[in-house]
Amino acid sequence: MQSAPVSDPNVNWWLRGARDAVGVPVLMIMTTMCGIGGLVRDVGYPAWAGTLSTVLIWAGPAQVLLFAALASGAALPATAFAILLSSSRFLPMTVSLLPLIRSGGAGLPASYLAAHLVSMTTWVEGLRRLPHLPDSVRYPYFIGYSLVIIGAAATMTHAGYYLYTLLPGYLAAAFLFTTPLFF
Repeated sequence: MQSAPVSDPNVNWWLRGARDAVGVPVLMIMTTMCGIGGLVRDVGYPAWAGTLSTVLIWAGPAQVLLFAALASGAALPATAFAILLSSSRFLPMTVSLLPLIRSGGAGLPASYLAAHLVSMTTWVEGLRRLPHLPDSVRYPYFIGYSLVIIGAAATMTHAGYYLYTLLPGYLAAAFLFTTPLFF
């Protein structure tokens, strides 16, 4: 038995985006972030630091750079520059995706949120799915999709910190590469 649809069409599209994120995309990012959680544990930082890095940095390679640099005692300006270079790939991704999202009338603050939620997963799926949706529902769909992805990623980063000790080392290390392999 299905529940009755919510009367607000934006909520319906947000829920549809959230539903579409569940499956292979979210499983791949969760597996990768389990590896990030293990890395955070290995270098001696607390679980909350890894979880916060997922929410704020939202890029596995940049998180690896951050925690490896902190563990090695690298200078903070050099670390910040390395993360900047690693994350510069998001600029063309974001520039190519935001026109699709903003075509639905998303304002500047909403666009900032959408830009922060761009990841490899949300970019690929956004380019694949958004052009086929009506302009007015692209933003709620993308936000619903992306919040499930980043929420699962943050949750699994935290859980991975604790689960890491239960996994063989080679498997835990392999988890860091599941998202690139997915693409």
